[in-house]
Amino acid sequence: MIKSFRSIRHNGEFLRDFNSLLRDLRSLSSAVALTLMFTFTDAHAKAPNVVFILADNLAWSDTTLLYTAKFHDTPNIERLPKPGVLFTKALFVGSGHDEYGDPGPPRREQPEHDFETGIMRGRVNPYDGQLYVCGLNGWNDNGRAGLTDGGIYRVRYTGTPPRMIDHCEVAFNELRIGFNFALDRESAKELASYTALQWNYKWTGGYGSDVYHPETGEVGKQVLSIDSASLSLDGKLLTLRISNLRPVNQLHLSLDVVDASGQPFVEDIFWTIHGIPKP
Repeated sequence: MIKSFRSIRHNGEFLRDFNSLLRDLRSLSSAVALTLMFTFTDAHAKAPNVVFILADNLAWSDTTLLYTAKFHDTPNIERLPKPGVLFTKALFVGSGHDEYGDPGPPRREQPEHDFETGIMRGRVNPYDGQLYVCGLNGWNDNGRAGLTDGGIYRVRYTGTPPRMIDHCEVAFNELRIGFNFALDRESAKELASYTALQWNYKWTGGYGSDVYHPETGEVGKQVLSIDSASLSLDGKLLTLRISNLRPVNQLHLSLDVVDASGQPFVEDIFWTIHGIPKP
């Protein structure tokens, strides 16, 4: 009933077939709603039925499920969760995921190289084993000025051993960061080498959110006080003691340290902390 986007682009009749696709989707939503109405009423069902709706750039305001929609009324979607449960939040797993239990703390680390445009996609080419990335200036999330409109780049391994963070862990009142190289012990113990900020977001019908202080609820970020910093015997595991560590949407940790050979190492880690382990 529904043509693939590949065939739509191939025959060149995009607008006509896209409008047909939308009509098919509206018909499909009615059919799905009717099917699920009977499924939910099946008393002998052995497992719950879960409906997952995925669309490109679907905002909260695009359906009338939770809020008043700007452009569409979606009564069929509204009917779906009435006999069951509506899930209104989801967790995104970032570039790393270390679990102390369930759930764990996703985090995102910045690459060492500043590309000439915003980068979002990365794939390894099986033919040459090289990493290729592409992107647009619209993905320039750190606001750097003077970037190109877009680009594609090859990231080539030069044989130089990379220095990088390879482990992140949340413990009771502690953040533990592992490195694939040894840190200078004196630099690691210096509290001025670290800056920690944390904040929450608010779920609303609008696009995006201000940042909110996790304790007061006011607009703004909270500065975390780092009580102490210690290093393992091999110099590769850093432990930061933070007495008021708590679950937050975002914790931004900046590091400006020196490795064992005296070379500076600067990094930013963005954590999402869903829970704190018990002591």
